Amino acid sequence: MSEEDISEREWQRGARRRQWIKEFRERQRTVRDWIGFDEIAEWCARSVTGASAAAEEEARRLAYERLDQSARNGEFETFCQGQPQSKILYLHPRSPRHGENRRWLTREQLGVFGNIRDQASYSWLPCKLAYQWLAAHDYPSAPAARLAAPDSGFTKATKTSAVKAFIVEKYPRGIPPGVSDKTIAREFEDHTKTTVSDRTIRRARR
Repeated sequence: MSEEDISEREWQRGARRRQWIKEFRERQRTVRDWIGFDEIAEWCARSVTGASAAAEEEARRLAYERLDQSARNGEFETFCQGQPQSKILYLHPRSPRHGENRRWLTREQLGVFGNIRDQASYSWLPCKLAYQWLAAHDYPSAPAARLAAPDSGFTKATKTSAVKAFIVEKYPRGIPPGVSDKTIAREFEDHTKTTVSDRTIRRARR
């Protein structure tokens, strides 16, 4: 295979990934199980009631600074088998989709990339964790129209959509043989703290 062919294949792969990320971002505007860092910072800025443009920009800067410090302090991590696991979903056109830490922005990677503001448009938090962070830093909770409330529940339609989005994220190459509806339901519940029926899983898998 020539260098030109390799370059063309890499461009096509990058184009497909950019489209996939764009669709993910648009889907989250409805499903809202992941909240972008840029959206969190924007809400923090606009929650400054009656602020001038300068005050709003300062509030935005401070929000990014706090988000960055929280990421570096490990506030967006959980422990899995005794090891810290980042909860920051990281989807960049040039980042690999497979391999260790392929989708998670770690403290070590953040140190290389610079700061969370530079990576905000590629980084997401689970909705519930975003709300916990807002509360912990004394920001008002955003209304559901801006950041979907984690305890607001799902309708049947939105729950199915949420499960579909979860399946795409969990199994980007398709659900492996042997993964049952009960397994997916348990994984979804662990991820969202929301129970789901086997029937909903079956609808989402179609």
